Amino acid sequence: MAAYNEVFVTTAEGTRNNLSSGADFALEEGEDEPDATIFSKEDLTLNGNGSLEIRGDYKNGVTSKDDLVIGGGTLVVTAADNGLKGKDCVKMADGTVTVTAGGDGVKSTNDEDTARGFVSIDGGTLTVDAGDDGVDAQWYFRVMDGTVNVTSADDAFHSESDGLIGGGTITVDAGDDAFHCEYELVVDNGIIDVQSCVEGYEAQQVIVNGGTSNLVASDDAINAAVAEAYTGDAETATASASAVDAQGAAPQEGEENGQNVDRAQGGKGNRGQRPQDGQMPEGGFQGEEGQPPEMPEGGFGGDDGQMPPEMPQDGQMPEGGQAPQGGDFGGRGDMGGGMADVSEDCLIQINGGTIYIEAGGDGLDSNGNIELNGGVVYVSGPTNSGNGAIDYELNATSNGGTIIAAGPAGMAAGFTGGSTPFAMVNASGNGGQTIAVVGANGQVLASMEAQNPFQNVVIASPDFTEGETVSIVVGGSVSGTDAQGIGGNVSGGSSVEATVSTTAAQGGMGGPGGMGGGRGIRG
Repeated sequence: MAAYNEVFVTTAEGTRNNLSSGADFALEEGEDEPDATIFSKEDLTLNGNGSLEIRGDYKNGVTSKDDLVIGGGTLVVTAADNGLKGKDCVKMADGTVTVTAGGDGVKSTNDEDTARGFVSIDGGTLTVDAGDDGVDAQWYFRVMDGTVNVTSADDAFHSESDGLIGGGTITVDAGDDAFHCEYELVVDNGIIDVQSCVEGYEAQQVIVNGGTSNLVASDDAINAAVAEAYTGDAETATASASAVDAQGAAPQEGEENGQNVDRAQGGKGNRGQRPQDGQMPEGGFQGEEGQPPEMPEGGFGGDDGQMPPEMPQDGQMPEGGQAPQGGDFGGRGDMGGGMADVSEDCLIQINGGTIYIEAGGDGLDSNGNIELNGGVVYVSGPTNSGNGAIDYELNATSNGGTIIAAGPAGMAAGFTGGSTPFAMVNASGNGGQTIAVVGANGQVLASMEAQNPFQNVVIASPDFTEGETVSIVVGGSVSGTDAQGIGGNVSGGSSVEATVSTTAAQGGMGGPGGMGGGRGIRG
């Protein structure tokens, strides 16, 4: 008889099932497992077309010491601690999953192998209400498809390394950060609605290539900050012991077994082979005639808990497009904070997509550089003059995108250079008023509704011509624009003129910022 190293829990179509545990487990002396209502030491797959309600009053709802896969069905998990916990990974391809957890909602814990310890959501509907992090991936999280709703007391999505948003519809209410990665966060696609958080997108490098992001933050909406090396925690006390790179090469200098992955120089460690885009085996994870269902060749979404496909390197565009590269255009923003917090590794790079920001702190805040290479960005900054719509420590370059960034004048910062003309002007208005940028031909090149009072506006557009005089119209009535607030005409309002240029001498520049509160913005 064949031996299986996978465990399947399959609900029959039309059935309603319940599993629960008591508040105390009688464990062997010195043991801390099992720790969940459903506990497996092997790969665990939950699937089927029925419903399963799991209550874990002791600790966790579901725990796998290997891979945890959700392949379908309706799953409702209530847990005193973690809702869904997989050591090597948690992967979701389909189904409707609702998690209410006193600790983390969805969690992966392998901190000994940086090719594992990930969470991948590739379809279905996931709703999480967590007393700690909503999704806590040790090294990597990604969302490629599906609908995800997260309410969390701490971070909505957290990773000690990287994260990718490649699709789907995501709604977040977070007590701390909406998306927090230590090293790299990439947004390629999707509809992301962050209704409340402290900081929205935070990582050493935040790369936005596409999608629609609405970020309401009480502090910085997008923040590029120096990464803090992982040193372990109470649950996973050992640091990474497998620091091989993605091609399986020997550890780099400073990455010896049993030591922390050394990322002080901006290295990323081993991302491994990440799951393919949530492809299910033909017919789904359904067994026949009482036999255990067969897993797809190589497992679900990657071999034996391996990481999803390699992410773009250091701000490069995903396959099919190369991001414009920011040049050395000179000029520096005023230094804020300590010099130890300033690093060339810190980067906010926007290559595409549409971003709406309302920030109580800085709208865009980098401890290094900012590159606007494409896309459309609308920032309604803070009312606190100690913060700004844009804040950076080294350079901010305008190379092809459209931006209106409105905020206080006290710490206002514009671009230091680039290939696309820009300007920074003193223009005042109140929350609820429209800001429209009008070209010499009278057409609206960009427009947004400000959410907070402002005294300063930074603008850039690929439709600008070097040396052109444009108008910033505040409080007018805009009509005929597209969904991004571009095109059409404006009537009424008060107007301020500005000459746009690719040089900071004419375009304007400034210094850094701090903290604050918020609503949503729509262009």
